[in-house]
Amino acid sequence: MATTRTYRKKSDVMPKRRNAEKFDSIAERRKKSEDISTDPDLLQRMNVVWENDDDVRKEGERCHMFVYGEQWGDLTYYDGRWMTEKEYIICRGKVPLTMNLLRRMITSVEGSF
Repeated sequence: MATTRTYRKKSDVMPKRRNAEKFDSIAERRKKSEDISTDPDLLQRMNVVWENDDDVRKEGERCHMFVYGEQWGDLTYYDGRWMTEKEYIICRGKVPLTMNLLRRMITSVEGSF
């Protein structure tokens, strides 16, 4: 004997928010106004979000430079002045070596996808 399943509507599973008009999204702002590019509140909030991610972008740029050959580019403070790690190693009379093993590994992983 086969049983029939009854499916509930999506609105029953996920009821609408009680304060749906207070939900702030770009789509809602577009409905209210013609030109979203001049909304100062939205632009200010987007600027804050962009500035909060500044450390993430800098770390990503540093990792990218490290992988693609600039492994001695970090700044260090030595003998009363700022210099790169490469300059510091040269000041000590040594040769800074660069290992590009990471680049080969990353390109092989990229190629498999």
